[in-house]
Amino acid sequence: MKNNSFNINQIKDKFNRHAKSYDQHAILFQTINQQLLARLDYIKTQPQKILVLGCATGQACLLLAEQFKSAEIIGIDCAIEMLKLAKQKTSAKENIKFIASWMETLPFQAEQFDLIISNSALSWCNNLLVALLEVQRVLKQEGLVLFSTFGPDTLKEIRQAWSEVDHHAHVHTFLDMHDVGDRLLAAGLSDPVMDTDRFQLQYQSIEQGLQELKALGITNILNDRKVVAKDRFKRFERALRSFYTPEKKLLLTFEIAYGHAWKSAKALTKESEFYISLALLKKELSK
Repeated sequence: MKNNSFNINQIKDKFNRHAKSYDQHAILFQTINQQLLARLDYIKTQPQKILVLGCATGQACLLLAEQFKSAEIIGIDCAIEMLKLAKQKTSAKENIKFIASWMETLPFQAEQFDLIISNSALSWCNNLLVALLEVQRVLKQEGLVLFSTFGPDTLKEIRQAWSEVDHHAHVHTFLDMHDVGDRLLAAGLSDPVMDTDRFQLQYQSIEQGLQELKALGITNILNDRKVVAKDRFKRFERALRSFYTPEKKLLLTFEIAYGHAWKSAKALTKESEFYISLALLKKELSK
């Protein structure tokens, strides 16, 4: 499905461009960070080395540093401007450092981390299985990966409004939590647990809603995106108004899938190998 794949360079550019205004618009991501870390209260783990995938401006790194005061924390992100802000925000914390990297090619040797955590960043991978194979590789035995991703109902209002205008992909179709769970198993991770939550964010107008998405980097970053003529965009706006509340506020849905899984020696064969579905691997690599 080439038409539903991301342009990685555009992802970097958009997050770099909006880095300075990111935090003031990132209330949803800040809420998800809190919920992710709250789950660690119920999971028996005391990590000494933590990796944060897609660390953005470093909020999750700071929260983790408060929760695990003796842990070494490394945040990676593809956006250099995000990392600059993260370094400024965490300058008082000697146990936090940052590296510019992409999730599908992690710059670490095998079995380095007790905990890998990611807030929504895995949503932007063209090859989720490849990213999870990297996660499995750099996790220590009995290490934990804890994450959130966008689910398929995310921005369903925008998708439906555009469907009344044309048949092009304007919003990425995110994976269902069951598909994410399948990829966790295919990557050799054990005991995956998945669940979902939904948020509806209210905006004063269509313009405000689209500006907010733009500030968060959630705009059309698909490889085959089209230039939209002014008349088509007007038709899109008219269709989107059908999702106004009685008070004429715009509601947009975000479906969030939460998941965690372990790197368990029990899941591996005696030769420390695991089996990957060839069909699933071909499907991922063909994207």
